[in-house]
Amino acid sequence: MKLLILSCSTGEGHNSAGKALLEYLEENGVACEMTDTLSLVTSPVSQMVSDVYLFSTRRNLFKTVYRMGETVSTGLSLQSPVYMANKLYAKRLYDYIVDNGFDTVVCTHLFPAEALTALKRAGRLDRKTVFVMTDYTCIPFTRETDLDYYIVPHEHLVEECVQKGLRRERLFPFGIPVRRAFREKGGESGMCGGLRQRSRYDREVVPRCLRKHGVRQFGRPDS
Repeated sequence: MKLLILSCSTGEGHNSAGKALLEYLEENGVACEMTDTLSLVTSPVSQMVSDVYLFSTRRNLFKTVYRMGETVSTGLSLQSPVYMANKLYAKRLYDYIVDNGFDTVVCTHLFPAEALTALKRAGRLDRKTVFVMTDYTCIPFTRETDLDYYIVPHEHLVEECVQKGLRRERLFPFGIPVRRAFREKGGESGMCGGLRQRSRYDREVVPRCLRKHGVRQFGRPDS
């Protein structure tokens, strides 16, 4: 097996999940590589997308973009601008996958998932594909993707994903990958370990931590 992890520099959460997965795979002897999807086009484009993302979060535009995406992607027969934009570099991504001999591709970001979907629909990609979801919701445009497997952050999100159009048999609630340094600390100093030791984890602790760690500008976690 040779595995490619595709992330995108529009927020470090996607990259952190990818790095955690890379760390685990390398520890277990799996040949793998992680790359910024948009760097396969041009590095300036990748940086530009990252800068726009960060700007939108500061200006509280992210919620508006999400709502627009939800509206567009509810039309099942339509292809959104997001899908069409990522389709533009699909051939270059395909060449990179084939030329480097990858047989499995894992995405931690929507953009490469859209590009891989375009390749699969065109009948060009026969590699196994996986989407590791890094948001505690089924974000807009996810329903447009058509990959082999979806790693869901929590079992409570499975029904939401099904309602949004994803196939239940492709959903696996394994959680978001976390690097060893955080997994082993535990207690209050390790975010994941500390949360899992609390009895009110799902009902109270997670929403409180989400508010604390930077999602307040996107609305309440339970809305």
